[in-house]
Amino acid sequence: MSVRSYLDSWAGIGPIAVGMARQGFDLQLTRSTGAGGERRSTRPELEPVEPMIGARRPFQRRLGTQTERSPWTANALRRIAWLLIPFLWTACAVREVDGPSIVSRTSDRPDRQDYYVVVTRRAGASQTVFVMKPETPAATVILFMGGPGRANVSPRGATSGNFLIRSQLYFFEENLMVAIVDVPSDRDTLEFFRHSEAHAIDITGVIAELRKLADVPVWAVGTSNGSASVANVAARFPPPTGPDGIVLTSSVERSGARSNSVFDASLNRIRVPALVVHHKDDACPSTPYSGAIRLKDTLSASPTRGLVGIDGGSMPYGPPCEPYHYHGFIGRERQVVKIIADWIKAHPTR
Repeated sequence: MSVRSYLDSWAGIGPIAVGMARQGFDLQLTRSTGAGGERRSTRPELEPVEPMIGARRPFQRRLGTQTERSPWTANALRRIAWLLIPFLWTACAVREVDGPSIVSRTSDRPDRQDYYVVVTRRAGASQTVFVMKPETPAATVILFMGGPGRANVSPRGATSGNFLIRSQLYFFEENLMVAIVDVPSDRDTLEFFRHSEAHAIDITGVIAELRKLADVPVWAVGTSNGSASVANVAARFPPPTGPDGIVLTSSVERSGARSNSVFDASLNRIRVPALVVHHKDDACPSTPYSGAIRLKDTLSASPTRGLVGIDGGSMPYGPPCEPYHYHGFIGRERQVVKIIADWIKAHPTR
């Protein structure tokens, strides 16, 4: 059975409804019949309902009607299922395992130790990480790139044009131990996965290994879609299992076919220091600067919150949501990293 056929069936919509319930959402489906026995298909629209305990933005589905000749399940369920497919990941139980973890040192330079780390925290899946460690790091930063999340991690390093990945040496030069995570072995992309429990569990395994390499605070730093990964793990796991602090840059406000909104995480459960960094001229429709202002205000449980707006830079080129536009702090990479590093060092978490 194809994925499309599966999601057109009650068997397919059932796990999605279960996953939504685990996240604190309520899905209601109704079937109505028009005059003359016409079959009508549902068109979903959002309507707030009374909050449930522990839920961030609960809602129900109020269903309007529109006459169509085709069976309603073939249209309404497909529309709802594809819209809610991220919740399907939460419907499946995650089987946690304790290892094995493999830490291989790949460089013996006195001023820099490189490691290739393979962490296993879920049955049948492993998470690879490239680590650069200075002699006495002030803190650790885990870098979560945007887009589909593939950082091309190998024992030799990580490569991508993404703002964080191309700026990795700037973080290292600020005396920070740098860890770059890739897509886990059981996936080709982090799309529809960044807000899942499984993704957060993978990252807790990475954090545990990094704490063994250096007994310093661990900060999770995300950009664009990567901010969703950071918010997800911080909301689910407080330190020491989760990060000691977070940095959210160029964060996605509005979810789309390939974008993951940071607001889909339970931001009010994040209780660690949080810094929001955003370019004031970010022209990506999914990441307006106004969203950064709202994000800082929404992190209400964080003991310390900061917002830094960035101006200027080099002449941007390419699409506005890509890394060589203001969205990726083009021409301001070193300055932005300096701001982040200084903020981390000025807010010790121990």
